[in-house]
Amino acid sequence: MTGTAPVSPASGNPILEVENLSIHIRHAYGDTPVVSGLSFSVVEGENLGIVGESGCGKTLTGLAVIGLLPRLVEASGSIRWKGQDVLDLSPAERRALMGREIGMVYQDPLMSLNPGMTVKAQMRQALRLDGDHKGGRMYELLELVHLPNPRAIAAAYPFQLSGGQRQRVLIAMALARRPSILIGDEPTTALDETVQAQIVELLRSLQAELSFTTILITHNLALVKELCERTMVMYAGQLVEAAQTRELIRRPRHPYAAGLLGAIISLEGGERPALSIDGVVPSPLEFSPGCRFVERCANAGEPCGDIPPPLEPVGSRHDLACYFPVQGRPAARSGR
Repeated sequence: MTGTAPVSPASGNPILEVENLSIHIRHAYGDTPVVSGLSFSVVEGENLGIVGESGCGKTLTGLAVIGLLPRLVEASGSIRWKGQDVLDLSPAERRALMGREIGMVYQDPLMSLNPGMTVKAQMRQALRLDGDHKGGRMYELLELVHLPNPRAIAAAYPFQLSGGQRQRVLIAMALARRPSILIGDEPTTALDETVQAQIVELLRSLQAELSFTTILITHNLALVKELCERTMVMYAGQLVEAAQTRELIRRPRHPYAAGLLGAIISLEGGERPALSIDGVVPSPLEFSPGCRFVERCANAGEPCGDIPPPLEPVGSRHDLACYFPVQGRPAARSGR
C-alpha cells in the first residue's frame, strides 16, 4: 500500500494524530516492519474501532500509542498527542503523559491483574498521585462501573471475582486518572456472551457520562457496530479500509473487510456452513510485495501481487486500498 495519508475523522481538532507509523521487532523478520505506513487521527469525543484478525498489528498499534511497546519493539513515524510528538519524549516524560491522558483496558483481566494483590492494593497504586488515602475515590470508581458492594470487591483477590467483575475492575483502574482517551484491547474476548453484552452496555454508558474518546481494538465488527462511529480495518500490518461504521457495515469495499462482515452475517443468519476467509494472516517474512491479502482474495488480478494498492478516498470519509473492490457478498478464496 502506498501513498497513505491520515484517515479523516469527524470534524473537529484532532487530539491524537498518527502519521506513517511503522513498528519493527528487533532481531525478527529482517527489515520487514510488522506495522507499516499507518496514519490516522482521532478527534475529542470520537469512538474509533480498529479491527482485524490476530497478527494484523492492532494491539501493537495501541501499545505504541500508549507507550508500552515491549523492549525489543521499536516505533518510527509520528504519534502526536495534542500536537506534541510523544516519540520524541524520554521514557519518563512519556509515562507521565500517558499515565494521565490515556488509559488502557486489556483483553484478559485475570492475566492483567496481579493475583497476589487485592483489588484495593492495585487500585491504590493507580490512584497514588491523587492522595486517596481513605479510598473514597476508589469506591466511587468501583460504583461507577456498576460493581455492587464496592468494599467487598476492593477487599477481594482477582481469583475470587468473576470474569465480568474483573473486567469492570480493569475499566475502573483505566479511568482512575480521568484519561482523555480509553483504549480497549479486545475488552470482551475473554467473557461469555451475556457478560460481553453487559460490558458493551457499560462502556456505552461511560462514554455518554464521561465524554472520553475511545479506541476499540477488536476482531469483531459486531462490537464496533455497537460502540464506534468510525472503523479502520487492518490486515498484515497495514490499513486497508476506513469508513464511518454504518457505511462500512452497509457496504464494505475491501474483500477482507467484506469477508469479516460476511462471517458475522452468516453466523447471525444461522447459515451452515458459516462463511469464512480461507487461510491465515501471513508472517512478515511472507508478505507479498503487492497487496498482502492477495493469496486469500478471490478478486485478485494484475497488478495485485506486484504493486501495493494506494489508500485512496472512495466516498465521504471512506478510504480504500484495493484495485478490485467487492460490490456485494464477501469475496474470499476457498480451497487453498
